[in-house]
Amino acid sequence: MTVPSKFSFLIASLLLWFGGEAAQAYDSPNLDFKIVDTDALMLPKNELESVVEALNAVACNFPDSPLIDDDLKEKALSLALALDPLNVNSRNAHHKLLNDRPPEKTAFFQSSVSEVAEKLWASASRMSGKNSEPESRKLALYLEELSLTLHPGPPIDRVKQFDRRVDGDDQNWGKFLKLQPKENPSGARLKKLFSDAKSNKPVKVAVVEKPPRKDKEAASAPVKKEEAPKVPDKKPEPPKKTDDSLDVKISEVEIPFIAKISAPIRTGMISGVASLDVGKAGKSDESLFGVAPGVSEEQAYEMRLIPNPRGFQIEGLEEAESLIRKSYPKWPERKLAEVQFDTSQVPRSPRRLASADMSVAAGLLLEAAFSGKTLVDGIVYSGQVTTISDDGKASFALGDQLGEVLEQAREGDAGYILVPESEFDALVAGAISTRKLEYLFDPQIISYSSWDQLKDTAFGGGTEERAAASEEFKKIQAVQDQMSLIALSRNEKVRERLDQIIEKYPQHLSAKIMLAFGAAPDDPKALLQEAIQKVDLAVEPFIFKIAGAVDEGNPSTLSFEELKPILEESDRALLALQSQILPEVRNYLYQAKEVLNAVKNLASTSSNTSSIAIQRFEAVKKTFGDLQLERTALGLDRIE
Repeated sequence: MTVPSKFSFLIASLLLWFGGEAAQAYDSPNLDFKIVDTDALMLPKNELESVVEALNAVACNFPDSPLIDDDLKEKALSLALALDPLNVNSRNAHHKLLNDRPPEKTAFFQSSVSEVAEKLWASASRMSGKNSEPESRKLALYLEELSLTLHPGPPIDRVKQFDRRVDGDDQNWGKFLKLQPKENPSGARLKKLFSDAKSNKPVKVAVVEKPPRKDKEAASAPVKKEEAPKVPDKKPEPPKKTDDSLDVKISEVEIPFIAKISAPIRTGMISGVASLDVGKAGKSDESLFGVAPGVSEEQAYEMRLIPNPRGFQIEGLEEAESLIRKSYPKWPERKLAEVQFDTSQVPRSPRRLASADMSVAAGLLLEAAFSGKTLVDGIVYSGQVTTISDDGKASFALGDQLGEVLEQAREGDAGYILVPESEFDALVAGAISTRKLEYLFDPQIISYSSWDQLKDTAFGGGTEERAAASEEFKKIQAVQDQMSLIALSRNEKVRERLDQIIEKYPQHLSAKIMLAFGAAPDDPKALLQEAIQKVDLAVEPFIFKIAGAVDEGNPSTLSFEELKPILEESDRALLALQSQILPEVRNYLYQAKEVLNAVKNLASTSSNTSSIAIQRFEAVKKTFGDLQLERTALGLDRIE
């Protein structure tokens, strides 16, 4: 769920407090008091919005209801503003009531107080399950109390359940509200409900005296008793399923996916499995249905796309639904489609604090569920929907962690990774700057540039052409022991083969990247970095053997017999580099050779504790220090 920042909350608080002095009846809640920790609430975005609008309806939509007094309005708005400090309806209602003016009615929950009460109870029930977070259960108790107080005739088992859960404790409304000094009808009614429930008396439909109107004509009019609206025997039936309402053909489906995980500490790309599970909605899910913000009347009872409550928070579900609605405008009724991302790379405990972008994955999973088609094997998927234009065309990207995506793809056994075509320039730039082409082969990179192309690839389009292109590309990889991949990318015959691969399968991004790399001029910085890395690889085996002894100033920890074969191997590697090294790295290579010779001289002594060994060790320390200085001159980190 998206929660407003502390800064936006402060702005909202200032705006609301500027509304003027409190009227005699309605007092402003303490907006600085943290009623619940919204960051810890595991609520889908649409349900959070629906709860807020139900609370707004208490303050706005029933000015003549005998069941709603000023205390109830204060309680409802305090919760609404705590959940969404920038909600326009909440702010407007608060401002109007502070200035003793009636707030405008909202567009939601206008039919009856009973509807609001049922909505709040259903949402509270969903928040108070055994696996719910403490903050969700805390909010649930506030909503349950409001529901019972608002309901004209709440079921006695609800009253008993609530009474057991609070166990005689009040809700501490006084910590953030100024309730009326004299008990209002809502407070008296709640007490009466508890008393009747304990004595097993049936809860009567509320009959509350309505206070007199403030206008002069009504000043002497007798106070009438109004009976609260009767509780309907059952909820209104949803619209009947029409012929063009499609049901899903596959209720469970999953795909390998590399997702962008956003967490308080870091954001990164992680491989795992994205899944969709479609099932019937239960009684506790009723709050998800009905007209709500962003939900049209036609879709009020259609299947809801929601995150699995036990996993990551899921982003991108609205974008996924927008993609699918083009092909499947009518969805089955009263069903839930739960989206989940599972990975072994993140422990289960902190997952509620992190979110995974599933816009692309959820779109593909829904397409599979509705169409009944099978997703092809051997492809790991990636990408996010960045924008959807007015004509329904989607744009895709990977974000800033392109290198992480490719590293994650290499961890698995898929033959291909499917990425947005928009990443082509970044991939070429990465290849030029690192002078590494190995990542193009296992797995091979293929691309998509539109939603239609993504679907076509995922469900089997171009399979034969892709397989043929893949085999040709593997032949290039097979000869890298004869010629480096960089040299191969510039070889004319290889470049002709790359052109043929792209002509055969235009989505083969690996071939496109290798072709572009071979045509690009060398990057001087990349060449320098590559030359330094070659020297480092040559000396690394023995350097890390002696670094600790140099720090301690004592050669007695070294095993000369173990060092000798390593030194011979490094000597051969440095000798091979002398004829091809860049001038800028020549001093670094020379100094590495000096360290090697000093260590070889040390290792030729018979004992690592003899006086001659200690004498020769001084030369090792001196040359090693000079190597460290040369590294500093090249802008490299010291060897630790």
